[in-house]
Amino acid sequence: ESSAVAWDSGAVEIGLLDFAFAGIKDLTAGRTTFHVVNKSDVQDHEMAFVRLEDGQSVGELLGNYRVSPVGEGESPEAFGRIGWVGPGQEVEYSVDFDAGRYGVICLLPDSHPGTPHWNLGMLGEFTVE
Repeated sequence: ESSAVAWDSGAVEIGLLDFAFAGIKDLTAGRTTFHVVNKSDVQDHEMAFVRLEDGQSVGELLGNYRVSPVGEGESPEAFGRIGWVGPGQEVEYSVDFDAGRYGVICLLPDSHPGTPHWNLGMLGEFTVE
């Protein structure tokens, strides 16, 4: 018996890097399957989506939240979140998107001093049509 996982060949592949997302692109409205690979050797990462208002950047959205160690401040309302993907791990999951602008962020804290990964540059934007 094989223990190999059969990944969805139509999935959008996203790489979780220290500290960036690779593979973020515009999408078509509806269900999208993501194949998420943590390419870090040391950091856990996650991927969460936030809805952006017209003309708003993900940086502007996050600027509305106090940047502090995780658990001590507010965080944006995220959805479609896949969390705690360890170094070298990969997961696949699906999210339903309506048309609009979205941001993608990592809410996990760096090990020291606890700064959210988005504040270290782990964020991106895309459009769903």
